[in-house]
Amino acid sequence: MQPEPQHDLLTTTAHAPDVLAVAGELDTMTVAPLRDAVTALIQRTPAAGTAVLDFSAVTHFGSSGIELLLQARGDLLARRAALRVVPSRQVTRVLAMMSLDRLLELHRTRAEALAS
Repeated sequence: MQPEPQHDLLTTTAHAPDVLAVAGELDTMTVAPLRDAVTALIQRTPAAGTAVLDFSAVTHFGSSGIELLLQARGDLLARRAALRVVPSRQVTRVLAMMSLDRLLELHRTRAEALAS
């Protein structure tokens, strides 16, 4: 029996760039549906466009989340597009421990990410 995902997904396409908001736990057990949503977000992002991943409500961030962010960044760079991330305190802590806060474009709020 598969465990229920411990996160919620919300995709916002009312304004450019598109935003995918994620809440809850992000780890090996919950990453599959999110991976599909991120793939769809990347496919909707035009060349030279921008996608925003709003992880401000993520409460647990494991290695699967790191892999997902790095894959999304690489896929968007291949399209000459950008990735902006709005991390929660937990996500920020993990990214900083891995020095990925220097690689990824992080923003304190969704509004800030959209305005950049």
